[in-house]
Amino acid sequence: DFNNLPDAFSKDTGKATFIPENVKGALYRKNDKDRFVLDKSKSVSDYRALLGNMEKPA
Repeated sequence: DFNNLPDAFSKDTGKATFIPENVKGALYRKNDKDRFVLDKSKSVSDYRALLGNMEKPA
């Protein structure tokens, strides 16, 4: 569920949160303030592609 993914920056402090760059590039986009926000157009298949081919459950 993508609603469980964290915001890319803290609403309280305005500072970036720790999200790996490959995850940000795949599942987030930049808004008009040049900050990363969760890309609502992404799907479970995009998330699976990010994880790669897994033979065993995580």
